[in-house]
Amino acid sequence: MTSLINVRGTLMDNSTGDGGGIVQPYAYNFQNVYNYGYETKLYGYVWPSLGLTVLILNVLMIVIFIRTRMSSTTHMYLAAITTLDTLTIIFPSIVYFHVFVVLDIEDYLPYNLCKMWYYFTDIFPVTFHASAILLTVCLADQRCLCAAYPLSVAQWFTKK
Repeated sequence: MTSLINVRGTLMDNSTGDGGGIVQPYAYNFQNVYNYGYETKLYGYVWPSLGLTVLILNVLMIVIFIRTRMSSTTHMYLAAITTLDTLTIIFPSIVYFHVFVVLDIEDYLPYNLCKMWYYFTDIFPVTFHASAILLTVCLADQRCLCAAYPLSVAQWFTKK
């Protein structure tokens, strides 16, 4: 059985018995991705601590934004942006804490965790961040229309 490590840090098995050389991924190799040695501690302890701090502060901001006295479309946009920014940091924090602290993995990520790692660190944060950017653009468009048409904007932007 011969094993290779590809450029992405994945341990590959290229012995299939039939000589066809079909490559099957085994695990994610952190040794090829993290070069300095302190990254697993940084992502395992510092990142989740930062995520918890962001979560607490953004929950306070959301509570302020959704109060009845401040319930305008602008505050609804800001609450949605705050929620998406919170999810952007919380999703990777969960996986980093689980992999680097609970499981104490520093070399190879087991194959059964690779899909969770991929979605929680690559797909979900990018999606949430892109959505927050789009909401920021919508908020800027709303503010531009408010400045251009100040008398009729109250009819256009309502909570309904």
